[in-house]
Amino acid sequence: MSASVLERTRVAPARPELVGLVSVALHRDIRRVTAALRITVELSDAVALVAARIESSCPEIVLVDTDLVGRPDGLCRLARSHRPDVRFVALSCCWSEREEALRRCADAIVHKPMRDGEWRELFGRLGAIEATIPAPLGHTPHLAA
Repeated sequence: MSASVLERTRVAPARPELVGLVSVALHRDIRRVTAALRITVELSDAVALVAARIESSCPEIVLVDTDLVGRPDGLCRLARSHRPDVRFVALSCCWSEREEALRRCADAIVHKPMRDGEWRELFGRLGAIEATIPAPLGHTPHLAA
């Protein structure tokens, strides 16, 4: 995929939007973990393209891979200047020395390699979980009488 094109998947109109600055190598994993969510996802590995998208119509959620931009605080400030209630999520390697700085600007930090449970918890807190996400295999939910 060209860095000059945002990869877009429309799930439904009027759903929360996530715009992500992430490496192309992670696009498939992010699509997998967001497949059961009620969310519109746009992904690119081009900083300028994501910044332009934020400026034109800032989404509800901005996801930034810190491997593509060492200090995401500039993108965070840009997003918050256009949409004060934006939820800014940093994607970082586990045990990154940048994590302390990330905590000052990001609403949440998720780690690579991607773990489905961590992502489901994150998107649940952000209000993007579908009510029909299946329970893990072997799990039998207890129904209240």
